[in-house]
Amino acid sequence: MTRNDLMRKLHEATHLSLAQSLELLNKLGSIIAAELLQGGEVSIPEVGKLVVKETPARKGRNPTTGEAIDIPAGQKVVLRMSRDLKNALRG
Repeated sequence: MTRNDLMRKLHEATHLSLAQSLELLNKLGSIIAAELLQGGEVSIPEVGKLVVKETPARKGRNPTTGEAIDIPAGQKVVLRMSRDLKNALRG
């Protein structure tokens, strides 16, 4: 689903104008990003929780040359799915 698709679905569900739906979507994205950058968590009803996870330093390989490289420690955002969504995906 693209940003425009999501904006239109939001417009249909809330009866906000398309411009208001886009503004709401953009502000929601900014709020979520700011919370994650501060190390917080964001709960999304019926979906799950977005959390920042630390990744350890590791060895990797350049796929083009095959040369071994060191990949530094970092962070990534992961989704911890809600139990209901997880069960629905299992069938």
